[in-house]
Amino acid sequence: MEEGTAISHTASSSDFTLNDAGTYRITYSATGTNTGGTGNAVLQLEANSTEIPGSKSSGTVSAASNTVPLGASVLYTASAGDVITLNMVDADASFTDAAIVIQKVD
Repeated sequence: MEEGTAISHTASSSDFTLNDAGTYRITYSATGTNTGGTGNAVLQLEANSTEIPGSKSSGTVSAASNTVPLGASVLYTASAGDVITLNMVDADASFTDAAIVIQKVD
């Protein structure tokens, strides 16, 4: 659901554009897996391709096809036009069932 004009998103796109400068609460959850079998699944929010501090979530996958819940919530001070994405850090990991909530709080 989208309400207001501070945030814009195009369906099927991984980018969320923060149209207005200010403080935003960004919360996400997802299910991670490691396609290589065992290892870590690490997910993070990025602003303009740079990690947002405190947004990284990780979990250890103990066997192929096992999953791990991932999620975080951060406050982010944005400049107008910042682009937010949710990215898997490890090339051998992937995520599904992702949900993201972005709320302008100031």
